[in-house]
Amino acid sequence: MTSRQVVTHHLRELVSSGDVIVKLSDTDTDKSGDGAMNRRFQAHDAARDALYEQWEQVGMRTRNANKGVGVAVSLDWIQSCVDTGVVPWLSRVFKLIPSKVSYVQDGAAQQGARRNAASLLNSCGPSAFMMLACLLDPLFNVVAYGDAQQQARAQQLLALLLARDFMVPAAAAFHAWTLFTVYLALPSTRDALEAGGGYDAIRCLVHAVGTRCKGALFSARYAQIASTLLVNRMNTCGLATSGTAAPLPAPVAELVDALSSSGLVPVAAGMILQPPLVVNGVPIPWGPGIPYPKNRTAIEIHAAAREVSIAMNVLQGARARLVGAGGSTSAPGVAQLGRLLEHRKVAALRHVMLQRLAAHGRLQPQPPEEGVAAEGGADGAEDAYVWWLTRKEVQDGPVTDRGITGFDDRTGNTAGWLEDDHCHAVLVSLGYWRGTELRELPPDLRRRLAPPASAPPPEVIARLAARTAEALCRLYHGQGLGGAYGPGAPEWLFARNAGALVPFDFSDEASAAPEAELQACLPHWLEAAAWGLALGVEALAGAVERRGVSHPNATHGGMLLHESQLGNEATGPERLLQALTLPSSHATRNVKMSSEVRADLSARLRRAGLGASLDRALRLAFTVFDRAEAPGATEWERSAANILMDAPFSTASILGSQLLPMLGPTGAAVEGGGVSGVLVTAAKRASALARQLEELVEAGAGGGETPMAKLVRPSTLVLDALARGFFALREELRKR
Repeated sequence: MTSRQVVTHHLRELVSSGDVIVKLSDTDTDKSGDGAMNRRFQAHDAARDALYEQWEQVGMRTRNANKGVGVAVSLDWIQSCVDTGVVPWLSRVFKLIPSKVSYVQDGAAQQGARRNAASLLNSCGPSAFMMLACLLDPLFNVVAYGDAQQQARAQQLLALLLARDFMVPAAAAFHAWTLFTVYLALPSTRDALEAGGGYDAIRCLVHAVGTRCKGALFSARYAQIASTLLVNRMNTCGLATSGTAAPLPAPVAELVDALSSSGLVPVAAGMILQPPLVVNGVPIPWGPGIPYPKNRTAIEIHAAAREVSIAMNVLQGARARLVGAGGSTSAPGVAQLGRLLEHRKVAALRHVMLQRLAAHGRLQPQPPEEGVAAEGGADGAEDAYVWWLTRKEVQDGPVTDRGITGFDDRTGNTAGWLEDDHCHAVLVSLGYWRGTELRELPPDLRRRLAPPASAPPPEVIARLAARTAEALCRLYHGQGLGGAYGPGAPEWLFARNAGALVPFDFSDEASAAPEAELQACLPHWLEAAAWGLALGVEALAGAVERRGVSHPNATHGGMLLHESQLGNEATGPERLLQALTLPSSHATRNVKMSSEVRADLSARLRRAGLGASLDRALRLAFTVFDRAEAPGATEWERSAANILMDAPFSTASILGSQLLPMLGPTGAAVEGGGVSGVLVTAAKRASALARQLEELVEAGAGGGETPMAKLVRPSTLVLDALARGFFALREELRKR
C-alpha cells in the first residue's frame, strides 16, 4: 500500500473503533472487564499509535523536502482525513467529552457509568486532540506555501475547523480535560472508581495527565493558527478605514466570534498554568515504573507557552487594526478580542512569562508585590505567584526541546529560536500593558485609549521593564541559565524588530505623567533605558561588523526573525539614547530628586554599564558616519548614519544630567569604559574633525554646500558633548 493508503486504513480503524467504544460505553454496566470492549480499546489505541508514527514520517518528509513536495505530502494527509470523515468524528468526540467528565466527577452516578466514562475519555480523548493537531498543521502548510488552487482546497476544510460550531466544543473539550485530571487526582474519585477491585485509577490518572500536557500544546497550537489566519482574513478581505463603525467582512467577523465565544486562548493559557499533579508524593504523570519521560511535562508546556504567546501577540496586533479601522474601541470586534486578551488566565500568563525570562537570565526571584497570583479555582491553576515551570527550571536547569519547538539545531545552539520566545514574552506583557502595538495609530486616537485594565501600576511596570532588560543583557552575554543564549552568535531580534525595544523607552509616559508618578517611575524608566541601550549597542556593533548583512546562521524560522529589517539595529540605540535624555527635560525641571535617590539612580545606571554603552554608541556612530561618506557605502550604512545623526546631541544631554559619576571614589577615572571614556572618544573625534577643517581651509574650500559646511553641525555636536562632559567633571571635582 502507498503511504496515503496506509494512513487512510488507520484512520478508518480509529474512527470506526472510536464510534463503537462510544456506543458500548453508554451504559451503567461496568465494561472494564468486557473482552469485546477491551479489543476495541486495543484496536483504537493501536490505530492512534500507527497514525502518530505516520504523522512523524510526514513531518520529516515535509521538513526535508522543498515547499512543493511538502505541500503535496500535506495534501495527501488532508485527503485521507476528508475521505474517512475525521472532522465530523472530531466534532462528535469534542461534544461528548464534557458530559463524560461530568460522569466521572458525579459521586451520585453509578460506578459502572463512571468507569466507562473514564476509560472512554482516555481512549478517544487523546486521539481527538492528536488528530486535530495533525490536521491543522498540514492545512496551515498548504495555506502558507501552496498555489491558489491548493490554498482554496485547504481553506474549505479550515473553514470547518475555524467555525464557531466546531471551535466552541473543541475549546470546551480541552477545558473539560483539565477538570478531568483534577477530579481523578482527588482520593475520593479514585477510591470510588477502584471500589470492589478490577480497576486501576492511578493508571487512568497517569494517562489523563499525559494527555493534558499534550492537550495544552495542541490547544495552544490551535489558538496560534486561528489567530494567524484571522490576520490573513483581515489582509484578504480588507478593512474599512473610514474611522466609522462599519461592519466587519463576514469571514473576519465569523472568526472573531469563534475565538471570542470559545475562549480558546484563555483555555490554552489555563492548561499551561496548571501545575503538575502530585499523588502520594509522586509527580504525575512521571514516577517510578511509569513509562513517561521525566521532563516531558515541562517540555510540552514550554512549547505550548511559545504557541500561546505568538497567538497573544497576533491578537494584540489584530485588535489594534480594528481600533484603527473603526476609529475607537467601540468598533466591531474590538471588545471581543479585548475580552480574550484581558481574561484572568491570559493576564496571569503574561506575568509568569516575564518571571521565567528573568529566571533564564539568572536573576533572583522578584519581590511578591511585583508578581501576580495566577488566580486559582476548580481548574487547578496555581495560587502562588511563581510559575511551576520557572521553579523547576531554576532547580533543575532550563527545559528546551528543539524537536517540539520546530527548530532542529543539532549543535545545541539556543540562539535565534529562544530569542524569539523571549521577544514574544516581552511584546505580550510589557508591550501589551504599554500599548506598543498601538503606536501606528493616529496620535489623537492613541491618546484616547486607556491602558488595559489588567496592567499593573506604572511603577511596577517600570520596575519590571528594568528587570527584564537586565535579564536580556545577561542572556545575550551568555550569562543565562544553562548558558543561553549560546553557544552560537545571537540573532539580535530585539534590536532588529521595530517594536521589540519600545517597551524600554518611556518617553511618551514621561511627557504626560503626573508629578507623583514621574517622581516614582523616572529612576526605573532610566534604568530600563540604560539596560536597553546596552542591548542595542551590542546589536549595532554586530551590524557594523557585518556591514548590515543578516547573520548567516539566521535559519531557525522564527516569526519575528522574518519580520526583522536591516537598519533597525540603529533605530533601537537612537531611540534609547533619546529616552535617556529625560533627566534634562524632566528631572532637573519638574522632579526634585533627593541626594539619596540620585545616588541610588547613579548606582543603577553604573551597574547597567551606561557609561560604557554611551562610549560604544558614540564610537559606532562615528564609524558609521565615516563609512556612509566613503565610496562604496552600503545602503545599511547610509540608513544607519541618518538614524544616528543626533547620537552626539543625545549623549551631550545625558552627560549634562550629571547622573553618572565621572570619577571613582579615589578621584581616578571610573573603570570599565565609564563616562570618562565618552570624553576621550569625543575629544578624538573633535581632533579628527579639526584636522579635516584645517585641510579644507588650506585647500581654499568655501562656504555653501561644500565639504566644510557639512562639517559644521557634527563639529558643533561633538564640542557640545565635550563641553557638557567637562562641566560635569568640574562640578564633581568642586563637590569633593
